[in-house]
Amino acid sequence: MFNVDGVIAGAAGSFRYEPVAVVRNSAQIKSLQDLRGKKSCHTGFARTSGWEYDNSFSTISSLVLFRLIEQRYSKLCSLCHNPQQCKEDDQFSGFRGSLRCLTENGGDVAWTKLDTVGIKLSWYLQSQSQSGLHIKVYRFFSDQTPLQQSGPSSSAQTSRRNDNKGGGSSLSSSEYSFLCPDGTSRPINTNNPCTWAGRPWRSFLVTNRLSGTASIADIQSQITLHRTVGSSILSGSQPPPVLSWLTDILEFGTDEVEFHVPNSVAATVTPLAYLDRGNYTMTIEKPTCPSRRTVRFCVMNEIEKAKCKGLLMASYGRRITPYFECVQGEGKDDCMKKITTGQADVLSVDAREAYVGSKRLRLTPVLSEAERFGDDDTDASRYAVAVVRADAGVQSIVDLRGKRSCHGSVSSLTGWNIPLIVLRDSGLIYPTRCQFGRALAGFFSGGSCVPGAKDPNLNLPETLCSLCVGSNLDAPGLANEQSFCADNDAEGFYGNLGALRCLATFQGDVAFIDHLTPLLNTDGYANATWAAGLSSVNFRLVCPFGPTRAITEFRQCHWGRIPTDKVITSEDKDYVEREDIRLTLLKASQTFHTEQVLLRLFGPFYGIPNLLFKLSSLYGDGREIRESRLK
Repeated sequence: MFNVDGVIAGAAGSFRYEPVAVVRNSAQIKSLQDLRGKKSCHTGFARTSGWEYDNSFSTISSLVLFRLIEQRYSKLCSLCHNPQQCKEDDQFSGFRGSLRCLTENGGDVAWTKLDTVGIKLSWYLQSQSQSGLHIKVYRFFSDQTPLQQSGPSSSAQTSRRNDNKGGGSSLSSSEYSFLCPDGTSRPINTNNPCTWAGRPWRSFLVTNRLSGTASIADIQSQITLHRTVGSSILSGSQPPPVLSWLTDILEFGTDEVEFHVPNSVAATVTPLAYLDRGNYTMTIEKPTCPSRRTVRFCVMNEIEKAKCKGLLMASYGRRITPYFECVQGEGKDDCMKKITTGQADVLSVDAREAYVGSKRLRLTPVLSEAERFGDDDTDASRYAVAVVRADAGVQSIVDLRGKRSCHGSVSSLTGWNIPLIVLRDSGLIYPTRCQFGRALAGFFSGGSCVPGAKDPNLNLPETLCSLCVGSNLDAPGLANEQSFCADNDAEGFYGNLGALRCLATFQGDVAFIDHLTPLLNTDGYANATWAAGLSSVNFRLVCPFGPTRAITEFRQCHWGRIPTDKVITSEDKDYVEREDIRLTLLKASQTFHTEQVLLRLFGPFYGIPNLLFKLSSLYGDGREIRESRLK
């Protein structure tokens, strides 16, 4: 690994900035224990210097989000210039603002960065000068000897200027001291200030085979070249303009890819060694205040487990805590039982499963999956639809009699409960003594696939499994007994996607699924190879009343609206545990959104949709924009 911007020739300039704690001498803070009961000034919630570092040593709860600060922890806003609003741009926010809070508003300790206090050592300036750098130092305490080097400043120093506007009158440094992580203190005008950590520079990761001076020089040259390569061809102008791909692809600002350190003194370093040098791993691995250290997902297959592990690693890198773990289950029923017995913590289920779990297993929702269609924020439901092939000769609901049916699951609202109710209310089936299954089997006399119908406790007709294929879709006769008609992914026609496949492969004549499944698996939007050639014009929606419609007309032709999926956990967890799970998942939802390339919480994983959460997608041709998130 080597740094994108900044000094890597020595410890002096190895970090973007270094957080410090400044205390008022009259507050008599001589140790970390003395901080209890004192008045603290922070740069802002979730900011590195004013929150992450100091809370790594303290016991302020990680549950405190900005919304909860005002509602439950009003004291955390009491020293703000405007405590009622407690906004991020408060006059006492930011690096310089926290010092103003300390010196002007009665604070006892301020969390800021070393640059803002204005302490720079003579050897620091010498090392910068030897490296060809010119640093401009901004002072807060006016009685210190001015330390200033003229010259051009980098983008990082420009941001320092903007953050240090305002405040800072004639203040005596003798009235304040640095508080060190070991509990000792040092005077403000010391030549050896103590810092709590170092904020790393943005860096490039390279193979460990490249460590020599020549290799580093070549890498620096190539990366710098890529700022403008090809732009002269595109624009025809000289000098060529800087392209935006660094920002769009690597998320680097085009002015950040500047190597100020000569390759003769530059050196590579392992990521862990670099982070440890500034004690930065402390903020990533900091203990969390809630009673639990992890949030355990229950996963139901190996690919879902792989996505869970990917989320674990990606969340670790983004400092989302508590961390995630992955617990293997044998299906949703088993996962729900594992949550009840304390072996797992969370699982995403549909509304019906959430209801059953609350009644039988003491499970409770902590979040809902929010789905937005276009600009209509109020339309956050899925629709249950009946899909047929356009050439099946089905013109209305009555034409379904005698056909072959595909259902996602016997436990599904979309595939089981809603079709039963609609067919009954339409006068097409007449269940006696609540024998809905037998009535359905009689109506779809051509056969059905209802995964889970083989459960002996349900006492359903065998014909409801007659179209199922088990785990071997190419040779149904070879399907083993466990996978055949199983109420999980072992059955090839399980779930909404499986029911559509049952229809698309001509095993069935009608599929009872949600409205998104045909939209997301036709006209080239499909990830599955079997759906690659499917066209939306080859399918129609069967309406409860009237003729069939196009699959895009689901709002006018559906069998019912389905509540959004729920994230459930155990009712036995106390409020703090449930709130910690909720806020951690919300943070992951906000971080790994639909525009992320590395990992998307609601997107496919290696082409497989609906792992951990339902698929989120963007599709056009007059269709809706769908956005998934947790709320």
